[in-house]
Amino acid sequence: MNDKRNRKSGRRPKKCRFRGNQHIKKDMKSKAEANPNKSASFKKLSVNESSQLPTNDSERFRFIDISIFKDFEKSLCCSTCFGTINIIETANYGFSSSFKIACQSCNIEKTWRNSKMVGIKKNVPTINRRAVFAMRMIGKGAKSLQKFSSYMALPAPVSQKSYDKINDKIPRATTVVANSCMKKAAEEELLTGSSDIMVSGDGTWKTRGHSSLVGVCTVIGAESEKVIDIDVMSSYRSFKKNCIQTNQNPVISNGSRIMLSDGDASTFKDVCEDKPYGINTTIEKVECVGHVQKRMGTRLRKLKKRHEKEKIADGKTIGGRGRLTDELIKKLTTYYGNAIRKNKNNLFSMRKDIWAIWMHFVSTDADPQHHFCPTGENSWCKYNQAKFKNSLEMFKHKSSFPRAVMDMIKPIFKALSNLTLLKRCLGGKTQNTNESLNSLIWHFCSKNTIIIIKENCTNSLQFGMYKL
Repeated sequence: MNDKRNRKSGRRPKKCRFRGNQHIKKDMKSKAEANPNKSASFKKLSVNESSQLPTNDSERFRFIDISIFKDFEKSLCCSTCFGTINIIETANYGFSSSFKIACQSCNIEKTWRNSKMVGIKKNVPTINRRAVFAMRMIGKGAKSLQKFSSYMALPAPVSQKSYDKINDKIPRATTVVANSCMKKAAEEELLTGSSDIMVSGDGTWKTRGHSSLVGVCTVIGAESEKVIDIDVMSSYRSFKKNCIQTNQNPVISNGSRIMLSDGDASTFKDVCEDKPYGINTTIEKVECVGHVQKRMGTRLRKLKKRHEKEKIADGKTIGGRGRLTDELIKKLTTYYGNAIRKNKNNLFSMRKDIWAIWMHFVSTDADPQHHFCPTGENSWCKYNQAKFKNSLEMFKHKSSFPRAVMDMIKPIFKALSNLTLLKRCLGGKTQNTNESLNSLIWHFCSKNTIIIIKENCTNSLQFGMYKL
């Protein structure tokens, strides 16, 4: 470390920046193959390079200053008479320009464009469509494209009318691709087991709060983790159940009988009442572990707020130092979620580990209650570690909390360790894929920016959906 006396005034040594463990990066792919329970982030980091889209630098776009053409004119000559040539821009439409190369001596002229032409009549410049597509991808409109062009000293982009025409083609093109991809994903989901597949359904709203009239519902296969159905609706109560019953992908209309969702009981109830698979088929609900874990923190915070000014059994308030603090709530919530995930295939072990949390925090030197905590040298319970090493006489409880506080939160543990609830948590399923997809949709269609579209407000949502 540099001595401060040797440094000049106002200068500080540069801080070392963490750039990741290089040894871990090298064997990331091998670990991904060896670890069957890898996380979503781990999967993204270990994507096979062959699955990436091919890139060809010769087919990409470039910015170029047309004043450079003057230098070209000095270095080039006519191929017929070797005379001097001129490069002139004859016209431009949006970002598409036409250029003419003319010889001053023999008057030979050749024309060319800076972009390929597409469409039925080959009269639409690719670069203009690409510009509109780029604005839609970042959730912006024609006005933002005009500002970008102005700041970059580019030609004026396409007009609002042309922008709308191009924008209308995007949902139609992406819809065809999306339907094909979702049908393929549904068929792939069926290959993972029987026709009774499990799906994860979740909804998200165009605006924050409960006043939005436009919603998006996504259905993702629990095994393949790929989108197999999606819908945009403006009905407040029925848009989720409509997505489950949609016939957009007939492959899944006869099989999905297990629904992975959050705590939205009204949606599940509506789907069950409508009986989309016939009166003899029941739909089971599987809970998202992440949402169930959040219930612990939510209920503890509500309990603390409801009794924050009251005196409990020991004559003190429920909050305060060494009592039900935000730090303790965070710990209990994390430990509760870990207990579910650790025992995702064993219902009674799951319940036992949940109660081990409560009993561990209520234990004291006079009344240790660690019989539900794991035993052995590697146990997370320090008491049982000391017991294994025959050193209990030296052990002192440091993390005990008042019995009055623990008795206040005991009903919450009782409710969240109910076997009916925990049974729906078996398998350790989550809706992380749905939440990630919702984030991606609103990345395309920002909730903070209103985009005016010619047909209706759902076009922007459809585009955001179909480009997944």
